[in-house]
Amino acid sequence: MVRRRAEDDIAGCVRALAAVQAADGYPTAWPADPESWLNPPGATAAWVAEIGGVIVGHVCVGSAADAAVVAHTGAPADRLAAVKRLFTTPAARRRGVAAALLDAASAHAAEHGLALWLDVVDGEPAVEFYERLGWLLVDRRPADWMAQDGLRRTMRIYVAPVQRVAARVLLVDAAGRVLLFHGSDPRVPGELFWFTVGGGVEPDEDLGAAALREMREETGIRLDPDRLVGPVWRRAARFAFDGVGYRSDEWFFLAVLAETTPAVDTSGFTELETDTVHGRRWWSADELRRSSETIYPAGLGELLPELLGDGWDGRTRTVE
Repeated sequence: MVRRRAEDDIAGCVRALAAVQAADGYPTAWPADPESWLNPPGATAAWVAEIGGVIVGHVCVGSAADAAVVAHTGAPADRLAAVKRLFTTPAARRRGVAAALLDAASAHAAEHGLALWLDVVDGEPAVEFYERLGWLLVDRRPADWMAQDGLRRTMRIYVAPVQRVAARVLLVDAAGRVLLFHGSDPRVPGELFWFTVGGGVEPDEDLGAAALREMREETGIRLDPDRLVGPVWRRAARFAFDGVGYRSDEWFFLAVLAETTPAVDTSGFTELETDTVHGRRWWSADELRRSSETIYPAGLGELLPELLGDGWDGRTRTVE
Protein backbone atom coordinates (compact mmCIF):
# COMPACT_ATOMS: atom_id res chain seq x y z
CA MET A 1 0.00 0.00 0.00
CA VAL A 2 1.34 3.45 -0.96
CA ARG A 3 0.07 6.57 0.83
CA ARG A 4 1.17 10.09 1.62
CA ARG A 5 3.80 10.24 4.31
CA ALA A 6 2.65 11.45 7.74
CA GLU A 7 4.76 13.06 10.45
CA ASP A 8 4.66 9.95 12.62
CA ASP A 9 6.03 7.85 9.73
CA ILE A 10 9.52 9.34 10.01
CA ALA A 11 10.82 6.83 12.58
CA GLY A 12 9.66 3.94 10.40
CA CYS A 13 11.28 5.55 7.35
CA VAL A 14 14.58 5.83 9.22
CA ARG A 15 14.41 2.13 10.14
CA ALA A 16 13.73 1.24 6.51
CA LEU A 17 16.59 3.44 5.36
CA ALA A 18 18.93 1.70 7.81
CA ALA A 19 18.03 -1.67 6.26
CA VAL A 20 18.69 -0.29 2.78
CA GLN A 21 22.01 1.25 3.81
CA ALA A 22 23.17 -2.02 5.37
CA ALA A 23 22.24 -4.03 2.29
CA ASP A 24 23.05 -1.65 -0.56
CA GLY A 25 25.27 1.10 0.80
CA TYR A 26 22.62 3.73 0.02
CA PRO A 27 23.12 6.44 0.99
CA THR A 28 26.88 6.06 0.61
CA ALA A 29 27.46 7.49 4.08
CA TRP A 30 24.88 7.33 6.84
CA PRO A 31 23.51 10.86 7.29
CA ALA A 32 24.27 12.63 10.54
CA ASP A 33 20.60 13.63 10.69
CA PRO A 34 18.55 10.96 8.84
CA GLU A 35 15.26 12.76 9.53
CA SER A 36 16.53 15.86 7.73
CA TRP A 37 17.93 13.67 4.95
CA LEU A 38 14.40 12.39 4.32
CA ASN A 39 13.29 16.01 3.82
CA PRO A 40 15.78 17.46 1.32
CA PRO A 41 15.67 21.14 0.39
CA GLY A 42 12.79 21.89 -1.95
CA ALA A 43 10.79 18.77 -1.05
CA THR A 44 7.07 19.36 -1.54
CA ALA A 45 5.45 15.93 -1.11
CA ALA A 46 6.41 12.46 0.11
CA TRP A 47 4.96 8.96 0.13
CA VAL A 48 5.62 5.70 1.95
CA ALA A 49 4.90 2.08 1.09
CA GLU A 50 3.68 -0.29 3.77
CA ILE A 51 3.45 -4.06 3.98
CA GLY A 52 1.77 -5.48 7.06
CA GLY A 53 1.88 -2.10 8.76
CA VAL A 54 5.65 -1.81 8.33
CA ILE A 55 7.18 0.92 6.17
CA VAL A 56 9.20 -0.71 3.39
CA GLY A 57 9.66 2.14 0.92
CA HIS A 58 9.82 5.90 0.53
CA VAL A 59 9.95 8.60 -2.12
CA CYS A 60 9.58 12.36 -2.24
CA VAL A 61 9.47 15.00 -4.95
CA GLY A 62 10.74 18.52 -4.82
CA SER A 63 11.30 21.60 -6.88
CA ALA A 64 14.52 21.31 -8.86
CA ALA A 65 15.46 23.04 -12.11
CA ASP A 66 17.72 21.37 -14.66
CA ALA A 67 18.83 22.86 -17.96
CA ALA A 68 18.84 19.55 -19.86
CA VAL A 69 15.33 18.71 -18.69
CA VAL A 70 14.08 22.19 -19.63
CA ALA A 71 15.64 21.83 -23.08
CA HIS A 72 14.11 18.40 -23.64
CA THR A 73 10.62 18.93 -22.24
CA GLY A 74 10.13 22.62 -22.97
CA ALA A 75 8.72 22.99 -19.46
CA PRO A 76 9.55 26.19 -17.56
CA ALA A 77 12.21 25.72 -14.90
CA ASP A 78 9.68 26.48 -12.17
CA ARG A 79 7.46 23.61 -13.37
CA LEU A 80 10.10 20.93 -12.87
CA ALA A 81 10.10 18.47 -9.98
CA ALA A 82 12.74 15.89 -9.15
CA VAL A 83 12.29 12.43 -7.65
CA LYS A 84 14.32 12.23 -4.46
CA ARG A 85 15.02 9.74 -1.66
CA LEU A 86 13.50 6.74 -3.41
CA PHE A 87 14.31 3.48 -1.66
CA THR A 88 12.74 0.12 -0.80
CA THR A 89 13.89 -2.38 1.78
CA PRO A 90 15.38 -5.71 0.64
CA ALA A 91 12.29 -7.55 1.91
CA ALA A 92 10.08 -5.49 -0.42
CA ARG A 93 12.04 -6.07 -3.63
CA ARG A 94 10.39 -7.65 -6.69
CA ARG A 95 6.93 -6.86 -5.37
CA GLY A 96 6.25 -3.75 -7.42
CA VAL A 97 6.82 -1.43 -4.47
CA ALA A 98 9.31 0.92 -6.14
CA ALA A 99 7.14 1.16 -9.26
CA ALA A 100 4.08 1.96 -7.11
CA LEU A 101 5.98 4.72 -5.33
CA LEU A 102 7.04 6.21 -8.66
CA ASP A 103 3.46 5.98 -9.88
CA ALA A 104 2.35 8.02 -6.86
CA ALA A 105 4.99 10.66 -7.56
CA SER A 106 4.07 10.71 -11.27
CA ALA A 107 0.36 11.12 -10.50
CA HIS A 108 1.16 14.02 -8.19
CA ALA A 109 3.29 15.67 -10.89
CA ALA A 110 0.57 15.24 -13.50
CA GLU A 111 -2.08 16.66 -11.16
CA HIS A 112 0.01 19.77 -10.54
CA GLY A 113 1.28 20.22 -14.11
CA LEU A 114 4.88 19.38 -13.26
CA ALA A 115 7.53 17.74 -15.43
CA LEU A 116 9.16 14.99 -13.36
CA TRP A 117 12.80 13.98 -13.63
CA LEU A 118 15.49 12.14 -11.70
CA ASP A 119 19.18 11.36 -11.74
CA VAL A 120 20.94 8.06 -11.08
CA VAL A 121 24.56 6.93 -11.06
CA ASP A 122 25.59 5.30 -14.34
CA GLY A 123 25.98 1.55 -13.93
CA GLU A 124 23.65 1.19 -10.95
CA PRO A 125 20.93 -1.52 -11.10
CA ALA A 126 18.32 1.25 -10.87
CA VAL A 127 19.19 2.27 -14.46
CA GLU A 128 17.57 -0.88 -15.85
CA PHE A 129 14.58 -0.39 -13.55
CA TYR A 130 13.89 3.16 -14.73
CA GLU A 131 14.32 2.29 -18.40
CA ARG A 132 12.01 -0.69 -18.04
CA LEU A 133 9.35 1.70 -16.71
CA GLY A 134 9.75 3.94 -19.74
CA TRP A 135 11.80 6.78 -18.26
CA LEU A 136 13.75 8.52 -21.02
CA LEU A 137 17.46 9.29 -20.85
CA VAL A 138 18.09 12.94 -21.79
CA ASP A 139 21.60 13.66 -20.50
CA ARG A 140 24.80 12.24 -19.03
CA ARG A 141 27.15 14.38 -17.00
CA PRO A 142 29.82 14.18 -14.27
CA ALA A 143 28.41 14.20 -10.75
CA ASP A 144 28.84 17.36 -8.71
CA TRP A 145 30.20 15.26 -5.83
CA MET A 146 33.10 12.87 -5.28
CA ALA A 147 32.63 9.24 -4.28
CA GLN A 148 34.41 7.81 -1.25
CA ASP A 149 37.05 6.30 -3.56
CA GLY A 150 37.93 9.82 -4.74
CA LEU A 151 36.42 9.34 -8.21
CA ARG A 152 33.70 11.40 -9.80
CA ARG A 153 30.78 9.30 -11.01
CA THR A 154 28.77 9.83 -14.18
CA MET A 155 25.12 10.71 -13.65
CA ARG A 156 22.28 9.77 -15.99
CA ILE A 157 19.36 12.21 -16.20
CA TYR A 158 15.91 10.82 -16.97
CA VAL A 159 12.49 12.39 -17.57
CA ALA A 160 9.27 10.63 -16.65
CA PRO A 161 7.23 8.95 -19.36
CA VAL A 162 4.01 10.52 -20.50
CA GLN A 163 1.00 8.57 -19.23
CA ARG A 164 -1.62 7.92 -21.88
CA VAL A 165 -4.59 5.69 -22.66
CA ALA A 166 -4.95 4.33 -26.19
CA ALA A 167 -7.76 2.61 -28.07
CA ARG A 168 -6.60 0.24 -30.80
CA VAL A 169 -8.52 -1.72 -33.42
CA LEU A 170 -7.93 -5.21 -34.77
CA LEU A 171 -9.41 -4.36 -38.17
CA VAL A 172 -10.03 -7.69 -39.91
CA ASP A 173 -11.30 -8.22 -43.45
CA ALA A 174 -13.59 -10.99 -44.72
CA ALA A 175 -10.56 -13.20 -45.41
CA GLY A 176 -9.49 -13.04 -41.75
CA ARG A 177 -6.54 -10.73 -42.37
CA VAL A 178 -5.69 -7.86 -40.03
CA LEU A 179 -4.64 -4.40 -41.21
CA LEU A 180 -1.29 -3.19 -39.90
CA PHE A 181 0.62 0.01 -40.59
CA HIS A 182 4.39 0.04 -41.18
CA GLY A 183 6.10 2.86 -39.31
CA SER A 184 9.19 4.18 -37.62
CA ASP A 185 10.29 6.62 -34.96
CA PRO A 186 11.34 9.90 -36.64
CA ARG A 187 14.47 9.91 -34.48
CA VAL A 188 15.31 6.27 -35.35
CA PRO A 189 14.13 6.01 -38.97
CA GLY A 190 15.96 2.75 -39.66
CA GLU A 191 14.05 0.75 -37.04
CA LEU A 192 10.76 -0.24 -38.65
CA PHE A 193 7.79 -1.92 -37.01
CA TRP A 194 4.20 -2.93 -37.72
CA PHE A 195 1.28 -1.82 -35.55
CA THR A 196 -2.50 -1.83 -35.43
CA VAL A 197 -4.95 0.97 -36.18
CA GLY A 198 -5.56 3.25 -33.19
CA GLY A 199 -4.21 5.98 -30.97
CA GLY A 200 -4.66 8.10 -27.89
CA VAL A 201 -8.00 8.56 -26.16
CA GLU A 202 -9.06 12.18 -25.85
CA PRO A 203 -10.23 13.72 -22.54
CA ASP A 204 -13.77 12.62 -21.61
CA GLU A 205 -13.88 10.21 -24.57
CA ASP A 206 -14.86 6.59 -23.90
CA LEU A 207 -12.74 3.76 -25.27
CA GLY A 208 -15.21 2.53 -27.88
CA ALA A 209 -15.80 6.00 -29.27
CA ALA A 210 -12.04 6.57 -29.45
CA ALA A 211 -11.54 3.29 -31.33
CA LEU A 212 -14.20 4.22 -33.90
CA ARG A 213 -12.77 7.73 -34.30
CA GLU A 214 -9.21 6.46 -34.77
CA MET A 215 -10.38 3.90 -37.32
CA ARG A 216 -12.24 6.60 -39.24
CA GLU A 217 -9.32 9.04 -39.17
CA GLU A 218 -6.64 6.50 -40.08
CA THR A 219 -8.48 4.31 -42.60
CA GLY A 220 -11.58 6.23 -43.72
CA ILE A 221 -13.68 3.22 -42.64
CA ARG A 222 -16.83 4.02 -40.69
CA LEU A 223 -18.44 1.37 -38.56
CA ASP A 224 -21.61 1.23 -36.52
CA PRO A 225 -20.80 1.07 -32.78
CA ASP A 226 -22.63 -2.25 -32.37
CA ARG A 227 -20.16 -3.91 -34.76
CA LEU A 228 -17.22 -3.07 -32.52
CA VAL A 229 -16.36 -5.94 -30.15
CA GLY A 230 -14.50 -5.59 -26.90
CA PRO A 231 -12.23 -4.44 -25.50
CA VAL A 232 -10.88 -7.91 -26.16
CA TRP A 233 -7.25 -7.30 -25.12
CA ARG A 234 -5.32 -4.94 -22.89
CA ARG A 235 -1.61 -4.16 -23.15
CA ALA A 236 0.74 -2.10 -20.97
CA ALA A 237 3.21 -0.57 -23.43
CA ARG A 238 6.36 1.36 -22.58
CA PHE A 239 8.22 3.01 -25.43
CA ALA A 240 9.93 6.16 -26.69
CA PHE A 241 8.71 8.01 -29.76
CA ASP A 242 10.05 11.26 -31.22
CA GLY A 243 12.15 11.86 -28.10
CA VAL A 244 9.31 11.35 -25.61
CA GLY A 245 8.89 8.37 -23.29
CA TYR A 246 5.40 6.89 -22.94
CA ARG A 247 3.60 4.53 -20.61
CA SER A 248 0.55 3.58 -22.61
CA ASP A 249 -2.48 1.66 -21.36
CA GLU A 250 -3.73 0.13 -24.63
CA TRP A 251 -7.21 -1.34 -25.12
CA PHE A 252 -7.87 -3.44 -28.24
CA PHE A 253 -11.22 -3.82 -30.00
CA LEU A 254 -12.16 -6.23 -32.78
CA ALA A 255 -13.89 -5.06 -35.95
CA VAL A 256 -14.62 -7.66 -38.66
CA LEU A 257 -15.56 -6.26 -42.07
CA ALA A 258 -17.74 -7.85 -44.71
CA GLU A 259 -15.34 -6.99 -47.55
CA THR A 260 -12.05 -8.57 -48.58
CA THR A 261 -9.22 -6.01 -48.80
CA PRO A 262 -11.50 -2.99 -48.39
CA ALA A 263 -10.26 0.39 -49.59
CA VAL A 264 -8.22 2.31 -47.03
CA ASP A 265 -8.09 6.11 -47.03
CA THR A 266 -5.26 7.65 -44.98
CA SER A 267 -6.01 11.26 -45.87
CA GLY A 268 -7.00 11.77 -42.25
CA PHE A 269 -3.46 11.17 -41.06
CA THR A 270 -1.80 13.87 -39.00
CA GLU A 271 1.41 15.41 -40.35
CA LEU A 272 3.45 13.25 -37.98
CA GLU A 273 1.63 10.10 -39.10
CA THR A 274 2.19 11.00 -42.75
CA ASP A 275 5.91 11.40 -42.07
CA THR A 276 6.33 8.21 -40.02
CA VAL A 277 3.92 5.68 -41.56
CA HIS A 278 5.53 4.19 -44.66
CA GLY A 279 2.99 1.61 -45.75
CA ARG A 280 0.18 -0.75 -44.82
CA ARG A 281 -0.69 -4.38 -45.36
CA TRP A 282 -3.44 -6.89 -44.66
CA TRP A 283 -1.75 -9.78 -42.82
CA SER A 284 -2.95 -13.34 -42.43
CA ALA A 285 -2.25 -15.11 -39.15
CA ASP A 286 0.11 -17.51 -40.94
CA GLU A 287 2.08 -14.60 -42.41
CA LEU A 288 2.32 -13.00 -38.97
CA ARG A 289 3.65 -16.22 -37.42
CA ARG A 290 6.29 -16.67 -40.13
CA SER A 291 7.45 -13.05 -40.17
CA SER A 292 10.74 -12.01 -38.58
CA GLU A 293 9.74 -8.34 -38.57
CA THR A 294 8.83 -6.38 -35.44
CA ILE A 295 5.07 -6.54 -34.92
CA TYR A 296 2.97 -5.14 -32.09
CA PRO A 297 1.35 -6.59 -30.10
CA ALA A 298 3.76 -9.51 -29.75
CA GLY A 299 2.36 -12.91 -30.68
CA LEU A 300 -0.38 -11.45 -32.86
CA GLY A 301 -0.18 -14.44 -35.22
CA GLU A 302 -1.11 -16.79 -32.38
CA LEU A 303 -3.59 -14.52 -30.63
CA LEU A 304 -5.73 -13.53 -33.59
CA PRO A 305 -6.87 -17.03 -34.69
CA GLU A 306 -7.97 -17.80 -31.13
CA LEU A 307 -10.09 -14.67 -31.09
CA LEU A 308 -11.59 -15.20 -34.55
CA GLY A 309 -12.07 -18.92 -34.20
CA ASP A 310 -13.67 -19.16 -30.79
CA GLY A 311 -15.22 -15.71 -30.68
CA TRP A 312 -14.84 -13.31 -27.80
CA ASP A 313 -15.78 -14.77 -24.42
CA GLY A 314 -16.48 -11.37 -22.85
CA ARG A 315 -13.24 -11.20 -20.87
CA THR A 316 -10.46 -8.71 -21.59
CA ARG A 317 -7.20 -10.62 -21.96
CA THR A 318 -3.80 -9.17 -21.11
CA VAL A 319 -1.32 -9.36 -23.99
CA GLU A 320 2.23 -8.18 -24.58
